[in-house]
Amino acid sequence: MATTSIIFSGEFSTSDWDGSTFFKNQSLTVPAGTDWLIIRQGGTNGQVLDVLTFNGSSLTLGVSQGDANGNGSHIWFLQSPTIGTFDLYGNSGSSGRTVFITVDAVSNAGAIRGYASSGGYSFGSRSVSITTEADDLVLDLMAITSSEPTLTPNAGQIAGTATFDRQRPSSKTATGASTTMGWTHSPNSWTALAVIAIEDDTPAGPNTPINPSITSLLATSARLNWEQG
Repeated sequence: MATTSIIFSGEFSTSDWDGSTFFKNQSLTVPAGTDWLIIRQGGTNGQVLDVLTFNGSSLTLGVSQGDANGNGSHIWFLQSPTIGTFDLYGNSGSSGRTVFITVDAVSNAGAIRGYASSGGYSFGSRSVSITTEADDLVLDLMAITSSEPTLTPNAGQIAGTATFDRQRPSSKTATGASTTMGWTHSPNSWTALAVIAIEDDTPAGPNTPINPSITSLLATSARLNWEQG
């Protein structure tokens, strides 16, 4: 079963200036066995960073959801990150930004299955459904414009530590062909919810393709020749 461990959660402020851009370096330790580095990013104004790299490898912005009022939830990913302790680097061009991130090291994982998102003004709740298969890992980030809100994940979702009072991540293991991620909130407010689903890649699991090796192909060929005499 695909699993996640949060290796960093907190403020990521691009307040250093190199003469042409504002940037930030944050040391991260990626554990052995990590298949994907997933970064769930929000911020005080929902601003998305211009660039994110880990040990020089660029992360891809998979989904970016705004709410029409400057709020946003964004999910970045990097497959097969370098194992060990290296810098996460982000820049925000000519404008410094204070954003908040949750960094996940995901293991026993296959491909990214897909994304889903929803944003706008919501009356007490927001949810979105995403296509999955059993044992997929589903991660989300809920963001809200109002200060000092109450954010509560739906039943079955495991809430992560709040990196900022206006945003919170959660995770869930899928049980079927569709998974709904949702939150209740107060007060009514502008909200943004971004979701990513990652395939399970547990050996001999239901979602794991079995690719025969060269050795097994040769053995099959030899047996067929013998049977044909």
